[in-house]
Amino acid sequence: MRNMRNMWIVALVLALGVTTVGQVEPLGIVVEPPAGSLAVTISTDKPAYAVGEAVRITFTTNRAAYIYIWDIMPDGNVQQIFPNQYDPQNYFQAGTHSIPTPGKSYRLTVAPPLGTEWLQIMASTQPVAAFGAFSPGDPFPLLGSDPEGWQVQILGLVPEPTQRAFDFTSFDIVATPPSGFGTLVVRTSPDTAKLYVDGVFRGYTPRSLNLLPGFHDVLIRKTGYQDYTARVFLVAGGTRTLEVVLAPTSPVNQPPVAQFTFSPASPAPGVVVSFNAASSYDPDGAIVSYQWDFNNNGVFERTGVSTTWTFPAAGTYNVRLVVVDGLGATGQTIRQVTVVSVNQPPVAQFTYTPSAPRPGDWVRFDAVGSYDPDGSIASYQWDFQNDGMFDATGQVVFHQYVAAGTYTVRLLVTDNQGATGQTTQTVVVTSVVVNQPPVAQFTYTPVAPTPGTTVTFNGTMSYDPDGSIVSYAWDLNGNGIVDRSGPVVTWSYSVAGVYNATLYVTDNQGATGQTTQLIVVAVAGPPGMPSMVVPGIYVWGTDTWRITVNGASTWTTPRAYRIELRTTGEFINVSTDASLAPLGLVPEPVGEGWRLVFEGTVATGQVTHSFQVRDNRPNADKDSLQTCVYMDLQLDIDGDGRLDRSLGFVRLRQFMVNPPVNPFVVGNPERFYGPLVPAVNFRLGFSFFFAEYSKFVIFQTTIEALEGI
Repeated sequence: MRNMRNMWIVALVLALGVTTVGQVEPLGIVVEPPAGSLAVTISTDKPAYAVGEAVRITFTTNRAAYIYIWDIMPDGNVQQIFPNQYDPQNYFQAGTHSIPTPGKSYRLTVAPPLGTEWLQIMASTQPVAAFGAFSPGDPFPLLGSDPEGWQVQILGLVPEPTQRAFDFTSFDIVATPPSGFGTLVVRTSPDTAKLYVDGVFRGYTPRSLNLLPGFHDVLIRKTGYQDYTARVFLVAGGTRTLEVVLAPTSPVNQPPVAQFTFSPASPAPGVVVSFNAASSYDPDGAIVSYQWDFNNNGVFERTGVSTTWTFPAAGTYNVRLVVVDGLGATGQTIRQVTVVSVNQPPVAQFTYTPSAPRPGDWVRFDAVGSYDPDGSIASYQWDFQNDGMFDATGQVVFHQYVAAGTYTVRLLVTDNQGATGQTTQTVVVTSVVVNQPPVAQFTYTPVAPTPGTTVTFNGTMSYDPDGSIVSYAWDLNGNGIVDRSGPVVTWSYSVAGVYNATLYVTDNQGATGQTTQLIVVAVAGPPGMPSMVVPGIYVWGTDTWRITVNGASTWTTPRAYRIELRTTGEFINVSTDASLAPLGLVPEPVGEGWRLVFEGTVATGQVTHSFQVRDNRPNADKDSLQTCVYMDLQLDIDGDGRLDRSLGFVRLRQFMVNPPVNPFVVGNPERFYGPLVPAVNFRLGFSFFFAEYSKFVIFQTTIEALEGI
């Protein structure tokens, strides 16, 4: 792997030597037909590549799944290809996708030795913890050094076959670019037959393969069917389709399947029990005899597809049925018949609504959940005070409690043989309803007002969970005095600053709620200028970059700052505008064309440094690294005499979002060759090094993504 102007190139040495003697399944490759609804296929854009050519991997999954791709090296090492450090997102929706993922700044190329290379893919309905341990120092991690051991390990990682699917493909590495390739399409009836081409296993049918032009030997094999062989000739750019109906081998007699039912399900002693084996069957013939052993003692008491038997005493009996087909094969099954003579009591269960009744409410009691394991419930009796006196009968009844309190309700049920069961529940009747306070919420527009601008405050999204809001009161300048009332009000601020706006709401039972928001009022500045009301470093502008170091009214002594800028082009139109009151030092920039350094101090005012970037490199150079600027912004924010680097005091554009790192790099969008200015959707990232003639930049996000646009 090597750095090519910010474009990562991964040289794939996927060499897994495969000898084509006999029919070969590549060492370490998981060969498994689909076991569930999940399916995945993998292919490359060509069947053969010259050394140095780029490889694009395409895969298709029929369901959303996690995707993993690996290869097996000549020395037996198993290396993870995807996901990787540069392409970590491996959860895909159903459809066809490609690796490298579009927009990722790396590519896969082939390297010696010449020969046949193999790629394996796995789709899983769940993430696999053994994958994904990549890092900047190890972007394509080693998974193991034993192909056969890895094969066992990967099957253990996702043990349920219905939650995984495998596929593999191969390509040839040749000395010179091939002239073209042909396509071989193989479909069989039935499908999921093994397909071998030129002695090498290529997957299960149906299958479409891209192969080099010329003759190829095809073998199709499936258990229970005769092998199919053919020699086909492929021409470059052409497609050859094989539609093959496999001929079955001589069938082996399959044994019959014994099944039976009986009734009643829980017979009593002396009751005639009917047995029926009509559901028994023979997959490839007919059943000719049925034999019944009613106590599993090895002696058959009855024959025939249906019969009867009487068990003399209570107990559990193992009843065995043996069936014989026309070729003498047998099948048997055993089922337990439980003969009961003791009546089981019924089970009492009930629910009631409402769950929190008040005095005078009608409470509905429902015993539909009660049941009798071996019969039916004949009566339901209700005692609503648990005083031993039954107050109502029936499965569903109603009752009124006149006073608040805690009551124990008892239900007694009786089955059809006189057995009883009962249960109790506690019903709490309360007259106290606790009022829930209202919730205050509001918005305001404009979100960045200037002095004198009318600001509209809207509190209509406030709500009361158990009633209604009857009043809205607003303290709009944080002095504790109500300035306006009503759900929607207006206000204007005459002086720039930060104000606390508080909304107080009151519900129909007198409960209150409140919420406070900070309103930042700033003097309108040039286009793109943010509201700089707190100290820090602001990066802004439209067609010119401006970096403003903003002090604070509480800073009585100057505080140092340092700004270092580097670019892929050169800095032009550099200027400094200072508004220092009364302390501060206006710096003179130190410039080297591609590098600028501003060092100075600021107290109660601010200093703004402006510049533009000119990049005269050819567009071909910009394809590998777009125009960008490295920014290292330092400020003694806490006044301890030492320069600090922090994300918190650096704010970008009018939304004043923080960069992901500091120092950071801003750069043009991909394939955008215009000037790098603050108004574009520039990318942000970091640099391992950024020298005049060598740079290594990784972009992480864009300014609009940070701003939520």
